[in-house]
Amino acid sequence: LRLAADFTRAMAGAGRPLPRIPAARFTVGLDWRRGSWSANVDWQSTAEQNRVAPNEEPSDSYGLLSAGLAWSQPGLRGFEVFVRGTNLTDEEARPNTSFLKEIAPLPGRNVSAGVRCRFRAGCRRIIGQVPPRACPLSCPVSRGPCSVGAEIVS
Repeated sequence: LRLAADFTRAMAGAGRPLPRIPAARFTVGLDWRRGSWSANVDWQSTAEQNRVAPNEEPSDSYGLLSAGLAWSQPGLRGFEVFVRGTNLTDEEARPNTSFLKEIAPLPGRNVSAGVRCRFRAGCRRIIGQVPPRACPLSCPVSRGPCSVGAEIVS
C-alpha cells in the first residue's frame, strides 16, 4: 500500500498567490508481487486550484487511474515484459502548473506494452578488481556501479 499527499501554498507580497502553484494532490496505490508476476494500481486525485495569480485561469479537479502488469524471468535479471495503462478513466486533466493548460490537457487514456531491459556496467567486470571509488564508471551518488537502461514501448 502506498499513500502520498502534497500541498503548496505560496504568496507574493501583498498576499497575492504566486503563479503556477500546483493544486493539492492525494495518491493511493497498491502493489502486488508473486513469483515472476507483479501488478500495481494507482489513483491520484488532484483538487481544483482557485488561488491563482493575476492573468491565470483556475483549474478544475481531476482524478487519474493507472494500472500495470509485468512478468519477469527470474533467471534473466533486469528483463521484464509489461503492459501499462494510464488515465484509464479518460479524464480531462489540466494541471495548474502547465503553461499549455488552456490549449492542451494531459493525454487521455493510454495503454502501452513493451519489453524493459536493465543492465549494469561495473568496473570489476570491465577493468578488473578496481576499488569502487577509483572507478571512472562508478555512480557519483551511490559510489557503486552506474545503471544503464533501455525501454522499448509500442
